[in-house]
Amino acid sequence: MSYKFSLQGHYTWSRATNNGDGFRPGNAQPLNPNDRNAEWARSATDVPHSFSLNGVYQLPFDFQLAAIARARPGQPVDPRVGVDLNGDRNTRERPFANGKILERNSFRAPGYAVLDLGIGKAVNLGRTRLEGRLEAFNVTNRLNPAGLNSTYGPDANNPRADFMQVNTVNPPRQYQMSVRFAL
Repeated sequence: MSYKFSLQGHYTWSRATNNGDGFRPGNAQPLNPNDRNAEWARSATDVPHSFSLNGVYQLPFDFQLAAIARARPGQPVDPRVGVDLNGDRNTRERPFANGKILERNSFRAPGYAVLDLGIGKAVNLGRTRLEGRLEAFNVTNRLNPAGLNSTYGPDANNPRADFMQVNTVNPPRQYQMSVRFAL
């Protein structure tokens, strides 16, 4: 750290495409296993932009303030009909309209952004070192979706009212306090 301050930032631009998300259960298999190229689209792991910024500042009386901010777009969403239309016991069918099936992973969930802060101090007590720390996660208390409804419905021209509705979220603002003794 120079001048009692350290700052580091990181940005990644990427694109991930594939013809099937093999790490998912059976419902992620291609609609037509004999024509995998028809499934070529955005991968379920596609994160086109990822940004993080972190810093540490040495405060008076040897307190140390640390912060990290992260932001990225939401995960791709694969629109599904929600019922087994062809009798194969899988509900992987996507809506169909005007002679075309909606592309795999063609929608994107809302983005993710979080700011975490921490303040700490270490004190030497003879041969023992005592460290205390107070941390706050998701300081802005932003609603960051973890899961949403991907059931589009059978009509590609009329999605269901609850399509893309958030049904699970990442943790809200949280606090943590720690004390550490080192001999």
